[in-house]
Amino acid sequence: MLIKDKIEEDRGQEVEGRRKQLAIDSDLQLIEDDQIKDAGGCLQPEGQKGNKIYLSPITKPSAVCPLPSAFPPKKNKSLLQQILRILAFLLLVSNCLVIAPQQAIAQESRVNYTLTQLSGRDFSNQNLQGTSFACAEMRGTSFKGANLRATILTKGSFLNADLTGADLSKSFADRAFFDKANLTNALFVDAILSSTTFYDAEITGADFSDAIVDRYQVSLMCKRAEGVNPVTGVSTRESLGCR
Repeated sequence: MLIKDKIEEDRGQEVEGRRKQLAIDSDLQLIEDDQIKDAGGCLQPEGQKGNKIYLSPITKPSAVCPLPSAFPPKKNKSLLQQILRILAFLLLVSNCLVIAPQQAIAQESRVNYTLTQLSGRDFSNQNLQGTSFACAEMRGTSFKGANLRATILTKGSFLNADLTGADLSKSFADRAFFDKANLTNALFVDAILSSTTFYDAEITGADFSDAIVDRYQVSLMCKRAEGVNPVTGVSTRESLGCR
């Protein structure tokens, strides 16, 4: 009997020790001693409401008693935070995303010229609608009479290029360089030309109607703007809004 009493006493001390270890919060609610003993001295979290933790006995006396953590696990980042991170990443890689140029299948318009060296090439009178020339080097390249509608020309360099009579309507030509290029009778209708430069470019007869052009560039071009576009019948000065 003394050994049995000793075992019961040790068991009671062990249960009491576990009660103290689990009493992390002053509002912690515990179950009765006899319930703990019936459960083999083990407790498990049953739920949480506010700052109170409700406990229930583990039904298997032989189970190893798990101890609840004092700090709840961190929640996963919200969906909004994940979306913002993805958008930030796309913003960083969107400028001049390296895409290997595809091989021409039937038309030149099927080729992606992003980040390619095209200086001195001849694209005269070709249908290049929807093609990407983003970040491409096109120094001295000929696009005379070419269809460049809705093309992506972001950060493209057209230094000394010949775009006489070319149609660049609705193109995305932001941050591009048309310095010293021949833009005679070229169409830039509805084109996006923000942060794009036209230093010393020939713009006689070019139509910039409804294009987005930096005011400073407009002021410079208005000093030399002249001629009427043969396709739209709009004068270059009128298309630039020159006074």
